[in-house]
Amino acid sequence: ELQIDPVKLRLKNILRPGSENNLGQIIKKTNGDLEGTILKAVKEIELDKKKPSKDSRYAVGKSVAALMKSPVMSTSAGSSVIIRANRDGTFHLLASHVDMGQGSITALSQIVAETLGTDIKKIHHYRGVDTEFTPYEWQTVASSTTWKAGSAAKRAALSVLDRFKEIASQVFNVSKDLLTVHDEKVWYKDRGIDFADLGEGYIYPDGHTIGGPVIGTGSIAPHGLTYPDKRTGRGELAAEWTFGCQAAEVEVDKNTGRIRVKKFVTALDVGKVINPMLARGQVEGAVVQGIGATLNETLIYSENGRVRNANLTDYKIPTPEDMPDALITVFLETPQPDGPFGARPLAEHGIVSVAPAIANAVRDAIGIDFYDLPLNQDRVLKAIYERGKER
Repeated sequence: ELQIDPVKLRLKNILRPGSENNLGQIIKKTNGDLEGTILKAVKEIELDKKKPSKDSRYAVGKSVAALMKSPVMSTSAGSSVIIRANRDGTFHLLASHVDMGQGSITALSQIVAETLGTDIKKIHHYRGVDTEFTPYEWQTVASSTTWKAGSAAKRAALSVLDRFKEIASQVFNVSKDLLTVHDEKVWYKDRGIDFADLGEGYIYPDGHTIGGPVIGTGSIAPHGLTYPDKRTGRGELAAEWTFGCQAAEVEVDKNTGRIRVKKFVTALDVGKVINPMLARGQVEGAVVQGIGATLNETLIYSENGRVRNANLTDYKIPTPEDMPDALITVFLETPQPDGPFGARPLAEHGIVSVAPAIANAVRDAIGIDFYDLPLNQDRVLKAIYERGKER
């Protein structure tokens, strides 16, 4: 009705550096590149390419939907990590985040290995969580573990390196500021001491030891968060954001109402990709869940309130046959200053705008808006039939 290109309309209204969000916070360049994710999604879905005729049985539509997600958390939602150096050059990592399949154990181990300059195989991440002895973690929620616990892990690793330098400076009898670290050694000019010889203190040839066991700690809490203003409800309520855009190409069977997602694109500005395979898996898994919720999944109740489809035979989740022909994930990297190596949260974001992207594409295909989910065959076919009666 406005006769405005949908992409241009979005770009006119998005949050960008200098914009004020609904919470009253000013967006900075380091918060991410929303415009860049939109343009990437538009390019990958080939939004400008001509679609097949809508006169046949099958109608094809394309659309995009931008997204922003900021985790809700306590103003003191802290994370802490402990690292112990061992005499064989390995390290034990203790943290209290829960890896439920998202890969946070691998991500934190990578962050520690990268910071120490050692092989990830030498990082032994204790997999249990017991608040009697593992360090404090607020919660494993809000897509925040890699960003928050990862930052604490990096600080703990830097603490280990600093302690290594302190011990080595006594051996070399120089200021620790003159020392460098690489190749799993602490160096003064051309002289180096192995991590393995520092982990439990440096032992001189005559047996006396200095330094003692090396243990590094790191902790972090979200910076600058406040309680909401009692009058306006606004304030510094979000520590960070992850921006993105998703795009869908769908095919609608006008005889049956069946929607098939032919292509789906997700573009996210994640700051820094710590592990490309895990990151892509997080996004694609979330997209598949979103497709299921958009097209099929719903609970059916009997008249007395009993769930009638309480099993996976009747509650329809996506199967391999429901997958898009092309599932594309694109990452942009605008570094987050307080994230480990610039990383910002990534987890639930892959599901955020799946439904609007698909629903907008359906609207583009058959000219009907839908405001309820799921977009199953019954709902779509009924809408097509009712529009035909109106005509």
